Amino acid sequence: LLDVYSWLFELSDSLLLSPQQVDSLHAEDAIYRQQVDTMITNLAEYIVDLPPDFKMADVMKEQDRVIQAGWNLGRDQHVPIERILSPQQYKALPGYVTTVLNAKGDVHIRYISIF
Repeated sequence: LLDVYSWLFELSDSLLLSPQQVDSLHAEDAIYRQQVDTMITNLAEYIVDLPPDFKMADVMKEQDRVIQAGWNLGRDQHVPIERILSPQQYKALPGYVTTVLNAKGDVHIRYISIF
């Protein structure tokens, strides 16, 4: 799922983030990661508890719901991020970040990250 805070940490030099801002972003990242972990854990438990005669369509629907909720949770990080960054720093964020943070309604962006 979306790792919006990692994007910000990668941009810390470009954004001229202060040590206090970095600390605040790390604190918000910890909360965000806990929420994402809970979502993924709940999905895993749902899958583990499936009966032998489960319908794949139902599983895919639940997976899609969780993925959408995860992206929307990433979008909602604009609240703490806007509180932590100055207006100038927020304006300096690249489009791939602000496209998510400024989205209205469901975020309809998907990407695959290959490590």
